[in-house]
Amino acid sequence: MCKISRSPIAVMVEVVASREAWAGELSQLVADMASGGFVLNLSSERRILRAAHELEGGWEAVTAAGARIVDVSHAWAPFSIEGPWAQDLLTRGIALDLHERAFPTGHAVSTLCGRVPVILHAVGADRFDLYVATSWANWFSDWLEAVRATLIQGRNGPDQRKLRLAG
Repeated sequence: MCKISRSPIAVMVEVVASREAWAGELSQLVADMASGGFVLNLSSERRILRAAHELEGGWEAVTAAGARIVDVSHAWAPFSIEGPWAQDLLTRGIALDLHERAFPTGHAVSTLCGRVPVILHAVGADRFDLYVATSWANWFSDWLEAVRATLIQGRNGPDQRKLRLAG
């Protein structure tokens, strides 16, 4: 099985800077601001800071280090999918190999899931957090539940191979 949960809006800040800026002090400044949260590395120039609490101060140093900052907290609705079927559920809508060897814990990517823009974060071998564009959140929640129901029906229903052989 897998558990799907929808979390309250999270504190999220997009930080964009050149590769050179990230190679300097910027990486450490952003990591320090995340205290209790984490930083999702989406590309060589783009990071999402997911904070555990409201952020206060420190922005001057980040912008002085060459970054542009945008509060995207209300742009993304957080979802969590966990359990032994989490990968199976997500592969119904994502064209990525989500096995631990190809998408290890801590890895994040901006992609599409069920044709909806998402940020996918591997939290553990059987747990993924997704940040879905808020305008799609209700539809996406329904889509996840429908896919989960299909998985349950397929695994608990009759063995289709036996039905074909018997008919």
